[in-house]
Amino acid sequence: ASYLDTKAIRRLLGDKEVDPNLKDCRNCTPLLLAAAIGVAEVVKLFLGSAKVDVNLTGGPDNEAPLNLAVRQAPEDATACLLTHDRVNVNSRDLHNRTPLHLAAQRGVSLLVELLLE
Repeated sequence: ASYLDTKAIRRLLGDKEVDPNLKDCRNCTPLLLAAAIGVAEVVKLFLGSAKVDVNLTGGPDNEAPLNLAVRQAPEDATACLLTHDRVNVNSRDLHNRTPLHLAAQRGVSLLVELLLE
């Protein structure tokens, strides 16, 4: 499915035979990719599925979706992850950085404030 094809994503998430936590050849889950591209609507779809492990790490830095989003995604997509009750706001990447470290390093005060709440 295309990263932005929300109908296809909904259909796949609703299919009991589909495992949304499978990783691709780059060690990335669909949620990690959604966090990387930073489209809030797509991130919300994955967060809305109980089948999705919202803290499953992957990618070259073995980071959680929140870490990746804080590091590079737009604020609205990152805020979706930050405000979701199953997301671990203290997750650490391969370099032992937390989302708060990454937000401060990036200089995004809104994300720093949200992480401190």
